Amino acid sequence: MHAALLALRRLRLSRVILVPAAAPPHKPPTRLAPARDRLAMVRAAIRGHRGLAASAIELARPGPSYAIDTVRAFRRRHPRTPLVFIVGADTVPELPTWHR
Repeated sequence: MHAALLALRRLRLSRVILVPAAAPPHKPPTRLAPARDRLAMVRAAIRGHRGLAASAIELARPGPSYAIDTVRAFRRRHPRTPLVFIVGADTVPELPTWHR
């Protein structure tokens, strides 16, 4: 939430869409709440925050939740919209191990 709100303000974005991963490949599934529950938590957390939205785009796709697939899906849906990909600082060290 902090990263989303900070990006929204500092980058002057019109909207930040939070996308919970359905099957994050870098996290053991036994240590995660079910994807639908995490989506519900995101929706509850952003309630009342103008400019924040939640997307179930990864929950509709089978297999691992690769960020590249999500970025491509957003690009297809919004071909002329500039996209900004935001991750938390805890994710930055993992970036070199991400799929594509």
